[in-house]
Amino acid sequence: MEERNKDFCPGCGCIHGDEDQLHEFVVMTVGSFMNNVFPKFWDDAKDQVKNLNDKELAEEMFRSGAINMLYGYLSLMDKLAKKEEK
Repeated sequence: MEERNKDFCPGCGCIHGDEDQLHEFVVMTVGSFMNNVFPKFWDDAKDQVKNLNDKELAEEMFRSGAINMLYGYLSLMDKLAKKEEK
């Protein structure tokens, strides 16, 4: 299998060549996140976002998503680096 076709799986920490399997994992994880985390987020944020216009709301949601995605990615890479050091 060519190296560029392989994908890292954050679920198991292995490298897979099956992109459909990785996509399925991502969709399942995001679905779980939306069902479990979004309601708590909405309870905390709804008063703050009421006064934002559409563009400001979109920018804030994009910013929040980007921060969380990058933080999650960097945390995962840090865990993998520490695992390799052992």
